[in-house]
Amino acid sequence: MTANRGLSVHVGHELLLKLEAAGLDEALAQKIIQSEGNRLAMELVDSLKGRQALGWQEAQALMGEESFFGSEEWRKFFGEKFQLANIPEIPWSQSELENPGINQEHFLFLGLDQLDSKPLNLPAWQKLYPGGDNPKFCLDWYLSHKFAQGSCETRWYLMSVGIVEGSKSLSYDHQIAMLPDEYEVASAPERVTANVLYFLLNKKYLDIDWARTSDKCYGGSRVDIRGRSEGGLSISYWDDDASDLIGLSASRK
Repeated sequence: MTANRGLSVHVGHELLLKLEAAGLDEALAQKIIQSEGNRLAMELVDSLKGRQALGWQEAQALMGEESFFGSEEWRKFFGEKFQLANIPEIPWSQSELENPGINQEHFLFLGLDQLDSKPLNLPAWQKLYPGGDNPKFCLDWYLSHKFAQGSCETRWYLMSVGIVEGSKSLSYDHQIAMLPDEYEVASAPERVTANVLYFLLNKKYLDIDWARTSDKCYGGSRVDIRGRSEGGLSISYWDDDASDLIGLSASRK
């Protein structure tokens, strides 16, 4: 009697061909076969399982409701203005969300380039939240600047909550040198979006310290963002020199 197997003969053959094309030879195959307790094969399978795409429910359970803003949250807070038919796949595995590369709390959110069929840029955010209760914006000097016309891409973002720890009192060049290769500096529209969405969930802003972004304004000065309940979101600028008031925003690539 033939024992029930998890893989068909055809799939097993295809798998072997792929492994051989990736460099599996007889010596490596023997190492896997002879490894004690089938350890090497189990490590390979565990690695592949860790890279399986996560559904939004799984990601929300992993991150916690206070650190996840997906399509259901967009519908909850923005109703029919949210019109995205095809939700992008979350690009990070469970292991990457659990150990993202910077050892501090992260916020996972679905970014949009449009809301209600209009660009979701900084003028649009200010129109949505013109003042009064938080989230709100302090001043509007920047609305005519080029960087304010940008928006998020329609994709998932994974950002550090608050500035990168230890990034104050460093120049911008030294700050970005701290980032692991898997990270980049968030743009101003991306970081503003993160702060607004995070506030909607938690009634506090993502950045309570000044966070440098990748954007520039007057004379090449770096755009910085901070959120305080008394004043709302402030968008300012500073040069790239070290300041004990300014840290760095970080976003997973």
